[in-house]
Amino acid sequence: SFCPRNVNSAMISRNTLRNLVSRALASTVRRTSKRRKSRNSGIEPLETRALLAVFTVTSTADGNQTPGSLREIINQANSTPGADEIVFSPSTIGADINITLGELTITETVTITGNGSVGTVINAAQENQIFVVTAGDFTVNGVTLKGGRSTANGTTGGAISSVSGAINVVDSVLTGNSTNGQDS
Repeated sequence: SFCPRNVNSAMISRNTLRNLVSRALASTVRRTSKRRKSRNSGIEPLETRALLAVFTVTSTADGNQTPGSLREIINQANSTPGADEIVFSPSTIGADINITLGELTITETVTITGNGSVGTVINAAQENQIFVVTAGDFTVNGVTLKGGRSTANGTTGGAISSVSGAINVVDSVLTGNSTNGQDS
């Protein structure tokens, strides 16, 4: 039985007993409340997340109005806020994507993922640069960039020229690209 020190159990009044029980219960309630708060405090709302937009190249032709062309797909990615990924349909494997209408301009973060450096070849045929990146990060993965050329003074990069962001080339081949303008 519980009895405070120096108190004879026969001498405990009702008031003393109530006080002892009240203190013991109050202590238990305080400990239980603390535990409950700590359990509930682990719930936090998640931040808003944006999904990566994925666009698919289905045509090897070059054109602003050519559905599924690399140029048209880049224009769509540039007009979609946030990071984007451009992939190539299996139907494009083995056929060069010839860039005949000037360089392809990248204005936002984008990753271009090909079907391997043999399966996806982007060819500028020494007519112009392939990619000019004006904003955001740019990654090419699994492609061959071929025949890009810059000749204007102060321009850089036959295959890729960038004035902003990081350039990442992963599992890709750069071949036959040149830069020969003054201060290039």
